[in-house]
Amino acid sequence: LEKELLTRQYNAEKVEMERNLVESARKIDVLKRQNDGEASELRKAHADLVRDHSQLKTSNAEEIAELNHKIEELQEEIAELTHEKDALDNAERANAELNMRRLREKINELTLENKSQIEKFNDENQLNTIIDLQKRNLENEMRITDEMSERHKLKEEANAKEILKLRNRVYELAQNRTRKDSEAVVDEEDDTTNNIKSFLAGIKQHDHSEKNCDPALAETHFSPSQASKSISELSSVSTPKPGKSSTEEVAPSPIPNDPTSPPPSPPPPPPSTFLALSADRSPLKFTSRVLDFELSSSNDATGKHCNP
Repeated sequence: LEKELLTRQYNAEKVEMERNLVESARKIDVLKRQNDGEASELRKAHADLVRDHSQLKTSNAEEIAELNHKIEELQEEIAELTHEKDALDNAERANAELNMRRLREKINELTLENKSQIEKFNDENQLNTIIDLQKRNLENEMRITDEMSERHKLKEEANAKEILKLRNRVYELAQNRTRKDSEAVVDEEDDTTNNIKSFLAGIKQHDHSEKNCDPALAETHFSPSQASKSISELSSVSTPKPGKSSTEEVAPSPIPNDPTSPPPSPPPPPPSTFLALSADRSPLKFTSRVLDFELSSSNDATGKHCNP
């Protein structure tokens, strides 16, 4: 039974295999016919391609020959254009050199002309600058001179007022002095003289610093010689004569309003004396000769130098 079963199975498989072989042969035949058709078409296409290639090769050769001919013609034209370009370059170079030479000549001419004009302008400008500076310096000098004149004028007025105060004080002391007071304060003359010296030295130092060492303004200030004259005139106040009583007083001259004009007074006996007050308000007596000597000695240095 097993053998029969195996035989049947084998037969069935054999039949199946034969049927598959027939089917495979049929498919192979179909595929072969298809491949033959495709191969024929491919051979035909290949023949067409070979024919086209030969035609293209022939036409390309003709075109290449034409292109080579055109290239030769272009090379000839390029050579001619190059020759013309070289000729034009040479002409332009020569023309440029000529123009450059003319331009340099023109620049040199303009440079010389401009140089002369610049020198002329510089000379005129320097002259105008010098004139302007001279005008400015003159204006500054005039302004400084006016300012210094105004200052010295104000200083003269202040000095005149101060001297007027001193003259008024001297007249006041002259009215109140007595012979007894005059004899009592003779020893204190030096202190009062030093006070007057200090006052005159202050006037002299201030005048010297205000003038700033300018000799042209030396005559515009209140000189110590004028002060010497005024104080010397103050010394003309008469002193009590010996033999008169101590209660008698000499009436002073009226005080003028103008500080520059000397007051009228009777001639004093030489050497004349007048009084001033010391620090403790006591009357002091000193002679006009001392004042005249100090003022004249200080006047000798006026305008000669200045104390910085």
